Amino acid sequence: MTLQRSGAFALLALASILFFVAAPAHAEGLAKGSNILSFQLTTGTADLVGADVFGTGFITAYDHSEWGGQIHFQRLLSDDWALALSGGIGTFSETNVPGDAADPGDEDLKYTQSSVQFRVGADRFVHLSPKFHLFVGPGFQYWSGDAKQEQGAASVETATTTRLAFNGRMGAHVFLGDSFGLEGHIGHYFGFASADEDGAEASWTPSGFESAVGISFKL
Repeated sequence: MTLQRSGAFALLALASILFFVAAPAHAEGLAKGSNILSFQLTTGTADLVGADVFGTGFITAYDHSEWGGQIHFQRLLSDDWALALSGGIGTFSETNVPGDAADPGDEDLKYTQSSVQFRVGADRFVHLSPKFHLFVGPGFQYWSGDAKQEQGAASVETATTTRLAFNGRMGAHVFLGDSFGLEGHIGHYFGFASADEDGAEASWTPSGFESAVGISFKL
């Protein structure tokens, strides 16, 4: 784990402890029975396997950044605790243009990723004011994705990876009006991923960071 990741994880752990021990203010803006629906842009990590293009009989894991969008829903079951549900898609694309050393007539090499993810969890809210609320909480995530490389009419697609992970995150909700606002979070996951193709299997225990930010509506 790099120094940057170690520092970010330590900050996340410290903030989580502070949020849990802080005495909450009166929840005028958000209270038991409140619902928050958010539409968010996301960033994350795709855990994938490479295609067996050399015929070795093995597939190996790699990770790559991704971005996407999700719908996020929170329902406060009490003044301080909320059920949190979300689902979304992720993507990444890259185009490589041939250079002077490439064979004449070589076409662009294109790489694309796609994924879907769903999460269920619980959030502990701290109401700093009627307009500003912090939350932190655990959850479980299901993620599935694959990748494809294309060059002209030729294409190679990887096996689909499935990832089950424990996720923790911290975030904030800021009201800009009576029922409209902004919401975002940063988080980290630890999980188990696996993929198989033509009898070859790969399994590993990935971890990574994820984040989301977008507009929210109090229902």
